[in-house]
Amino acid sequence: MKISVIILNWKRPENIRKFILPNLEKNNLVDEIIISHGNKNTFFDYVTDKVLIIHRKDWIYNNEFGLSLRFLCGLSAKNKIICFMDDDEIIHYDDFKMCVNVLKNNDNCGIVGKYGRILNYVGKKYEYNTRNVTGIVDIVLTKFMIFHKKLIYDFFLNNDNLDNLLSQSIPYWNGEDIFISLLSRKRFGRSSLFVIKSKHYNKLSEGDVSVSRWSGHKTFRGNFYTECLKILDLQK
Repeated sequence: MKISVIILNWKRPENIRKFILPNLEKNNLVDEIIISHGNKNTFFDYVTDKVLIIHRKDWIYNNEFGLSLRFLCGLSAKNKIICFMDDDEIIHYDDFKMCVNVLKNNDNCGIVGKYGRILNYVGKKYEYNTRNVTGIVDIVLTKFMIFHKKLIYDFFLNNDNLDNLLSQSIPYWNGEDIFISLLSRKRFGRSSLFVIKSKHYNKLSEGDVSVSRWSGHKTFRGNFYTECLKILDLQK
């Protein structure tokens, strides 16, 4: 089972060029890497004969798609299994392997990752928390997830009614991981989201572009989850 990896490049190109790509070159599960350059000022080229690397000059689409640029890239990926990963961590081979094995050995599993969230239902809405959990979860974060490409088609078929919600998000499409997680639940069932317990951790620089630093982050994501349940006609 081969994987297409998709990485957004916005303000941390050195993380990708110096650390992440050399690491991915050694991963025999990966045979395609798509880099979405959302900022022309941080564009770089990186060529190797070890793996196919596609550089997309996506800054012309950045305002329209925001964080969902990764889904646009995924439409052109050659493999049926996709990996989203951020640019602030080196992902170890063992974690790739564990995620792939969970996905491969469970027909009702849609997404596997390293970072997950379980939300608390309070009153008539969900409260978002930032504690990482393992096992079956409500949300797998796009920080590192491996999943079926068919969910990308679901993403574009089902996001027409989100304009009012997304107008409140910083950055645009903050909540893309929530939406695809709920799409996995809709297609594969409630237990289709799984987070592995990982002991590996090689942190790279976050700089000043962490999404979670927005003061309204937790409130927005809790409301986003609650509203997306209604939009997708899913039970709480």
